[in-house]
Amino acid sequence: MTDLKEEEEELILRSISRVSTKTPKQSARSRYVRTPASKLHSQRKSNLSSLSQGVLITQLADSDSDSDYDTDLDEDEPKPPSPEKVIYEKVCKDVGVTPISYYYRHMKNKDFTLRYRYPGGKGSRALSIPMQLNKQIEKLDLTDNCLGPGGTRCFTAMLTENTNITELNLSFNNIGRRGAIFLRDELVENTILKKVDISGNGFGDKEAHYFADIIKGNHYITELNLSHNDFCSEGAILLGPAIAHNGYIEYLDLSWNHIRLKGAEIIADSLKTNNVLKVLNLSNNGFANQGAIAIGESLQMNNTLEDLDLSNNRIAPGGAIVFSQHLHRNTGLKILKMGINPILFTGAVAIIKAIATSAKNTVYRLDLTKVTVHQEFMDWVADLQLRRHFEVKVGFLSRAKETKGMWREKVNMMNPLLVLCIFMREQGLRILDLFKNMDKDHNYSLTRDEFKTGLQSVQFPLTEGQLDELMEILDTDKNGEVDIAEILAINRKHANVKMKANKLVAAEKERKRLERARAKLPKLKSNNNLVVIESTFDDDNEDTMWDTLEVMQRY
Repeated sequence: MTDLKEEEEELILRSISRVSTKTPKQSARSRYVRTPASKLHSQRKSNLSSLSQGVLITQLADSDSDSDYDTDLDEDEPKPPSPEKVIYEKVCKDVGVTPISYYYRHMKNKDFTLRYRYPGGKGSRALSIPMQLNKQIEKLDLTDNCLGPGGTRCFTAMLTENTNITELNLSFNNIGRRGAIFLRDELVENTILKKVDISGNGFGDKEAHYFADIIKGNHYITELNLSHNDFCSEGAILLGPAIAHNGYIEYLDLSWNHIRLKGAEIIADSLKTNNVLKVLNLSNNGFANQGAIAIGESLQMNNTLEDLDLSNNRIAPGGAIVFSQHLHRNTGLKILKMGINPILFTGAVAIIKAIATSAKNTVYRLDLTKVTVHQEFMDWVADLQLRRHFEVKVGFLSRAKETKGMWREKVNMMNPLLVLCIFMREQGLRILDLFKNMDKDHNYSLTRDEFKTGLQSVQFPLTEGQLDELMEILDTDKNGEVDIAEILAINRKHANVKMKANKLVAAEKERKRLERARAKLPKLKSNNNLVVIESTFDDDNEDTMWDTLEVMQRY
């Protein structure tokens, strides 16, 4: 009985201690901490004395009220974890890897992006298994995770079970040849995927036939990115026929490969029969004149292609001129990109004339990034913009015609090598580029006649006598020819001349740029056509930096 009484007293004391004094609200946890036994004895005497005064009954009555009761405890039962999470945790435990918390947080996203995590083979397996049940993900981006063949196998196997994913990005994952086989086996049969990006995986000619099988066998993929790989001419020979007979892909990216010569011609031939492709990116491949001309010929027969990118393909003026003749007859192309090619102003004028003089040509955007043009080019642009909407982006607007007028007397007194350096700087080209353009037979040497004829063809502002003098300066071994070694020696032997040319051109260029900008400002309000002019600033190592000035103007 004594023990029971003591327990009752202890219960009473705890009730009193909760309600006897008003204290700031505390969390439920802090209010229900047991009072230490050492303090109960001292509290018991003082609190029991209040029983005779009727305090206890009043306080106990107050304690029955819920008005002062507060708790932060969650009364609802916790939701059970999703099946994907349970499976993921179990698989991670089984294979011995740490779960990726990012997957927990974003597993319900429609657009799921997981980059730079490098899960490895075991981690890839752990991720791919719960993804088989995931019905939320529609776009899966696993860029740069170093999946390798093993990881690729896991995720391609997942695609056989998951019927919700329509976009797949496995770019820059070091997939390799074995991984290419897994991709082929899955993608040929897949009927769900619409967009596939497998760029930057080191695929070469030996893997090309796997992707040719995908292009021929899959009838659902509409966008395919094979850029930043190592396909050469042999690979293009395998891919070309597959592209020709594909009736589903509308967007194809083959940029940043090594497709040249015969391979470029095969890709061009595929366009003659393909009537579905709308966007084709062939930039950074080294097509050169031969490839550009072949592409131009195909444009006469293909009127479904709308966006063509031939940027940075080593296309010279001759190739651009022949290409433009075929472009004149095309009626489907809307966007043409041929920037970062040494087509010079003659090639640029040929292209704009082909567009402007064709009644059926539909090109409304021309990108000639880093290509120097003259006023004649801008006059053609102005004439075209008076008739229809047209946008153009070019490099530096050269004042070469003004140079011939303003400097005619000075040029006769100047060092011909200095004039050459100035001219090249204004064109945004290296002297080596000009040499390669003039070397028609590719023997890395120019005769006196070839050298003079080549300079005259680009309207080089020197007299016949000065051309002879320039030839004497460059022909250091006096064999009557200028070879590539003598051209390269200019940077070393005549560095002071180049430096002087750089300063002269930079100063004049900046002055002209400011004048043009001031002149065009009043015309900005009433124009809907975009003209982008880039100013070039070169350093002493021939590398070029481009500062873009976008100007809205009406000519």
